[in-house]
Amino acid sequence: MAQDKHTNVAVIILGGLSTDIVVYNLPHLPQPGEKVFGNNMAIGPAGESGNIAQMTAALAGPEIVAMISRTSQDPFGLWKPPYDALRASGVNTDFITVLPEESKKFPSVALVSLDVHGNRNASAVFGVNNDFSEGDIDKALPLFESAQKNNGILALSLELPIKTAFRAIETANEYNLKVILDPGGMAEKDKEEVLKQKLYLIKPNEQETKMLTGISISNIDTAQLAAEILMQQGIKNVLITHGENGAYFFTKGTKLHIPNPKIPNTTEKDSTGCGEQVLATICAGLIQRKELTEAVKHSIIAGALQFSKAGLQPITTEELESYLH
Repeated sequence: MAQDKHTNVAVIILGGLSTDIVVYNLPHLPQPGEKVFGNNMAIGPAGESGNIAQMTAALAGPEIVAMISRTSQDPFGLWKPPYDALRASGVNTDFITVLPEESKKFPSVALVSLDVHGNRNASAVFGVNNDFSEGDIDKALPLFESAQKNNGILALSLELPIKTAFRAIETANEYNLKVILDPGGMAEKDKEEVLKQKLYLIKPNEQETKMLTGISISNIDTAQLAAEILMQQGIKNVLITHGENGAYFFTKGTKLHIPNPKIPNTTEKDSTGCGEQVLATICAGLIQRKELTEAVKHSIIAGALQFSKAGLQPITTEELESYLH
């Protein structure tokens, strides 16, 4: 495999690939035993890390982003939507291991219900993501070498085996990459080890923040208490997202509440991908040499823009610039 295929890689995204089967526009989410009918459905790419990769590429451009993952061909073609979406977005997929159909492994699939207010629930099977191993990280060292030359980033969620995530973080630190973690998918039993990781930035929502710190988030003051606990562990920067309240951003000497921006009314409300859009916009901003605070502010705008779209439709540079100006 020619090294020059990875020359421009600056952002490595790590995690599982998944396919969503979504029913839209339910009047309300179903209760146990209840059948509720929507008026539309879609089958498309999903999985936090795959979404982040696709969204980062939409903002940073082709050949900048690479994905490390594992999937498996299946008789229904459910593996293809996330894999094809990455390739179409210009994401390098050389280090996504694709097992043949004969392996009898299924890709990760989620069954999603989405109501007219943008609320969602889902049930999922992890599938072949359970086999995503530390060896898959070791095989991808050419990506880390390229990202190091480009002052790069490793970004990940925790929708993968935790030992694989920790191996990737360790490797990224060896190559002096900035590590940005969305702790989505974190298990309660792993939180202590997560806090020991050397991270440039962590982006938990309010539930994940409470799991990590024991602090319930209600405003910027409680968010600061939680952020101080996280930074005492050696995490450099903390961005806590808080739904309709926006986000709270903390660095050494910085305490900032970023309200959600006002987005022109649309008929669509869908929380799918909003958190991933925030993280992706930070990654793209840093690679484009923006200051971290500016990248974070833009990320909250991008997340709000994503909420006004049905399903996963990555925010483009043009859309973001149009809102900013």
